[in-house]
Amino acid sequence: WEWPLMGAAHFLLVAGVYALSCAFVPHALANRLVSSANATLIFLLAVAALAGASDVSDAPPIAPLPAAAMECMCAFLAFDVLLGMARGFESSPALMLVHHTLGLASELTSLWFGLGSSCAMVVHLAECSTPLLHLSWLMLKRGCGRTRAFFATGATLVLAFLLGRVLLPAALLARMARPRVRAHWGDHDGVYRFHVAVVLTFWLINCYWFAKLLRATRSAGAPAGPTSKESGSGRDAWTPTDRPETAKHAAATSGVGWDRRRRHLTVQS
Repeated sequence: WEWPLMGAAHFLLVAGVYALSCAFVPHALANRLVSSANATLIFLLAVAALAGASDVSDAPPIAPLPAAAMECMCAFLAFDVLLGMARGFESSPALMLVHHTLGLASELTSLWFGLGSSCAMVVHLAECSTPLLHLSWLMLKRGCGRTRAFFATGATLVLAFLLGRVLLPAALLARMARPRVRAHWGDHDGVYRFHVAVVLTFWLINCYWFAKLLRATRSAGAPAGPTSKESGSGRDAWTPTDRPETAKHAAATSGVGWDRRRRHLTVQS
């Protein structure tokens, strides 16, 4: 564990940026902005670490760059768990709690024993889909679900999720089962088995989420109302609360509305 203060510093940074963001935007948006920024950082650190593959191995010790990525991930997972417990997870709370808790435990175990850095870096590559997921959410809330930009973002999200969270973990499990890779873990058989179980659990959860993502993508593309040309409103796309019959449902289900006077998105936190 080469940089023990990195995780504490990143936790304070994430918490500070989130608190500052909440002063200007609602909680739901602030949380997604922080999550997207952290995911981008983790993904870039993982790519940089794997690019110098000679320094990344499941055998000890952990090189400085992978250690930094793992400590930053630990910090964010701890922050997100605390935030979710305080304000509630917005979707699949049980699965999110299991996912974050297992992720935090596996990262801390790796740092403590100095094992599994290459496994962690491959898992971190899945973060490439996180900013796309939050961007798609924002575009839907802004009523852009019928635009070409949304479909392009959604298609990229589906591809990134499939590669990073479904196919890549499956390949990682196959790699971890090889005797040569297993030997890198030395006598720490319990740590090795725990990490295999975590990757397998992540893969199962991600398969479930991928199925939900496909269903959400199909439903988002279904016709829902008139476009700007049909209604003559002059907007690029109509918003869910533009019509009286849909305003009550949108407010009750999503907590998102359109402020006609100020002409901006409002999100109930």
